[in-house]
Amino acid sequence: AATITLLYRGAQNWNEAIQWQSVQRNSKKGLFFLVWGIVFLSWLPALIATYPGIDGYDTIYQIANYQSGQLSSHHPIIHTFLLGFCVDTLGSLFRSVETGFLIYSLVQMLILSAAFAEIYAYLYRCNVSRWLRIVLLLTFMLLPTNAIMAISSTKDILYAAFFAMMLLRIA
Repeated sequence: AATITLLYRGAQNWNEAIQWQSVQRNSKKGLFFLVWGIVFLSWLPALIATYPGIDGYDTIYQIANYQSGQLSSHHPIIHTFLLGFCVDTLGSLFRSVETGFLIYSLVQMLILSAAFAEIYAYLYRCNVSRWLRIVLLLTFMLLPTNAIMAISSTKDILYAAFFAMMLLRIA
């Protein structure tokens, strides 16, 4: 019981030290951007470890479709344009395909971390328990699958992020 009490008091002190509640009370937008930044920064080690990101299984075909201009509905056209623009066009501009792929990885990380921040902000607006939100935030940050998927160039990641944000908008 003494250990649990010490852990609880430590968590309270930690919470006060970073002024979590004051950030939440002062600005809902500030909360969104704080969570967005925390999640994004927590994934940077995975990006550095896999520089410039993880090449998905269909990426080579989508880039070839972008380069040839022969697009089909087999791959989402918007994703093919985004991927091709980053890797091919920006890669040519910077004279490095790796730099283009890194830009794509960063864009995808920004979008997925924004979706997670929006989920967190929604739960805050719904008055979900602070402890549950903290556990969820730690899951967003530290679950390896999230970081790996954030830097994988598959079309499913952006679809999932936009789908989650759409659901929150209509909820």
